[in-house]
Formats: sequence, C-alpha cells, structure tokens
Amino acid sequence: MSQERPVNILLVDDKKENLLALESILEAPGYHLVRALSGQEALLALLAQDFAAIVLDVQMPGMTGIELAQFIRGRKKTQHIPIVFLTAHGDESAIAGYQAGAADFLTKPVQPEVLRYKVAVFAELFRKSSALMAEVEERRQAEERIGHLNKELSKRIDELAAASAALTTAQEEEKKAWQRALHDSTTGLPNRDLFDDRLAHAISLAERHDWTLAVMFLDLDHFKNINDTHGHAVGDRVLKEVAKRLSQRARDEDTVCRNGGDEFLYLLMNPQGGENIQRIAGVVLKDIAQPIDVGDLQLVIKSSIGIAVYPDNGPTGEQLIRNADAAMYRAKRHGPGCIVFHDEKPMSERSVEPPVLESLQQPSTHHKLSLTEHERRYAYLREANEQLILAAFSAQGLQGAAAHERRYAQLREANEQLVLAALTAQELQAAADQA
Repeated sequence: MSQERPVNILLVDDKKENLLALESILEAPGYHLVRALSGQEALLALLAQDFAAIVLDVQMPGMTGIELAQFIRGRKKTQHIPIVFLTAHGDESAIAGYQAGAADFLTKPVQPEVLRYKVAVFAELFRKSSALMAEVEERRQAEERIGHLNKELSKRIDELAAASAALTTAQEEEKKAWQRALHDSTTGLPNRDLFDDRLAHAISLAERHDWTLAVMFLDLDHFKNINDTHGHAVGDRVLKEVAKRLSQRARDEDTVCRNGGDEFLYLLMNPQGGENIQRIAGVVLKDIAQPIDVGDLQLVIKSSIGIAVYPDNGPTGEQLIRNADAAMYRAKRHGPGCIVFHDEKPMSERSVEPPVLESLQQPSTHHKLSLTEHERRYAYLREANEQLILAAFSAQGLQGAAAHERRYAQLREANEQLVLAALTAQELQAAADQA
C-alpha cells in the first residue's frame, strides 16, 4: 500500500482539535489528508482535487454537514465520493445524513479501528476504480492504434496462418519424435535412455537425502515359447499387458522401462529396506502371473527378478543395472518365479504358485506347455545359446560405433552379457549331460 500513490482523504470539522484527532487516527503512508474547518473550505478543496472519501462532521456553524453533503451530491464530479458522517446525535441525525447521501455513519466518540477500516475500504475502492478507468482509457487508445494497423496486418494474415500451421505441425512432429526417442514403441514405457537419465537423477537425490534405491531386473520366463507358438503379435500383446500391470503397480516416483526383448527394469525410490523390496518384488511376480487374455487364448507367464540396491550394490546406475542383471540370470538358473538379490542366495517366491508356463486356449481347447526336468534344462540351454548369439551380434555392432562414449559403455555391457551367457550355457550343458 505504501508503494502506491497516496489517495486524498478530506477531513471536515469546525474544530481544530477534532481535525488533529482525526489526522492522528488516519495518518498512514497511503493517505494524503486534507483539512477543512468549514463547508466553504471543503468546497474549495473539492474543486481543486479528487478525493477517495470525505469524513464530515454533521454539526457545523454556517453550512452544516447535511447541507454540504447535499451540495456534493448535486455536482456530477463529486456525487460519487463516499461520505462518512460523524455526529454525537443518535438516529435522527443518521437518517438525515443517509437521506443527504452519506455512505456510512459513526457516532462520537469515534472508535479509531472502525474509522480506519471504513476509510481503508473506500480508499481501496477508489484505487481500483481509478485503475479500472485508466485501463479502460489505455484499451481505448490501444483499440485506436489497432484500428490503424488492421489494414497492414490483414495483408499478412494468410502468411502468418500458414506459418503458424507449419510451426504447429513441426512442434507436434518434434514432440512425437521426442516421445519415440525416449519411449518403447511397443509398450509405451520409458526406454533405456530415459531410464538411465532418471536413475542418475535418483542417485543424486539418494546421495543428497541419504536414501536407498532398488533396481529390479525382470525377465519373462519362456517368453520365446509364446512367440514361437502363437506368433509375435500375441507376444506383443503379452508385453503390453505386462507393461500395463507394472505401470499400475509402480508409484508416481518409481520408473518402469522396457529394456528390450522380454526384459524390464523397475526403479524403486527409497523403498525402506530389503524386506519391503522383497515384498514388492513378490507382488510384481503375482501381478505378472495373472492370466492374460489374448483373443481366445488365456496365457499364464512367470518371470525372474534380480535386484541390486543402492548404495550397497553399486554407486552408479550402470553398476546397479549390471549387478541386477547378473542376479536375474542367477534367478533364472534356479527356475521361473525366483527372486535373487545381488550377492545373496536365491529366494524362490513361495507366495507365488510353483513356476510353470501355461498356455490355455479357450473355449475350444485347453492345453499346458509343461516340460519335464530334462526338457526344461535343454530349453534353458537353447535360451542361453540364443542370448549368446544376440550378445555377440550386439558386441560387433557396437564395436563399429565405439567413438561415442555411450557406445563404449554399451559395448562393455554387451561383452559382459556375452561372458555371463557363455557361463550359463556351460553350466546348463553340464547339467543336461548329467541328466
């Protein structure tokens, strides 16, 4: 209020001591107080200045307050100025004052807080009214200027419209491209690039606030059998449904991404201890294990989960993902539906039904994709060999682009996967030979 231009308040009383008392009550940076000892002085002041409010004594010699109020209401320039009457005479004076155009009425002795409040309200209304009038005038002038420019602007409307349409299209395409660049095209989940960025940000927050983080590496068990048996279109439907269930389970602060193929990454922000992490992982296993309806098919699929915890299992996102990946492969070696923490013994998810991949066709056919122990080991061997070949191709492809720092990191990761896959293949081959 003190930063605004002070508004004029007219104080009218035939006694100087009363005017001094009013000034002491209303003295404030936002007011310019003008004194008048008679009705004549008040009229002269009204001719010279604009006022936000008038504080007027009713009983004055010569021109009374009632007569002055009637005169003020009779002039167009002053007829809307609020008048606060002060009197020591009760209701009779109040009625006469209101008939003369008073906005309010206070009896003497005046309560300072009440007077200050009422004057403040009128002052604020005056400021807003003045601001509105100034705005109206500015708009009128602006409309005049706009009118002068309309002819010139009309010549360019078509050109600007075309440019605007082109810009909108470009922005939409850019948005779509950005979406495609950071999200998986099949599931709509964040891709690995976006996940890495969020994981790096999460590590910064965790380091600052002394939080823990958990990276869960999920792999769908025997997903290849679904693609081989029912086709890739059905496989994509399964991936979309798994992605939907993971997204629904995740909290707003968590991130789920598709890492590629049948692999998913799940970042837990500040999960509050290992037991809670294991509980969440178990719930995720149950969510994924619920039947998935694809047309007439009803598919049941299990998953294996490897978990790495920040900071115990790695200070960087790359190391956390690598350790969670290694833990996931250990989980797969112990059978579907298994949860493995990094550097800990594998834990079968006992709260989930025994691991089995089922493919049920309804309503005409019911069948299960069940494997004997010997066949399952050979299935694991085939899967490991396929991963070995994929990792080898990935390593060759990345070698050619090793000039970029990120490509070097991907190359190292592909080589590590190559080694893990080779070890897995050797172990499964030995198990198959013994069987």
